[in-house]
Amino acid sequence: MLLSNENFILGVPRLRQIRIDDTYCEIIKDLS
Repeated sequence: MLLSNENFILGVPRLRQIRIDDTYCEIIKDLS
């Protein structure tokens, strides 16, 4: 349980970062 909890806690910021990166790429494409 501890390992899965750590993976969940560490995984959430990663998913957010991936979403931010995708949004950032879309913004760059719109500007260019």
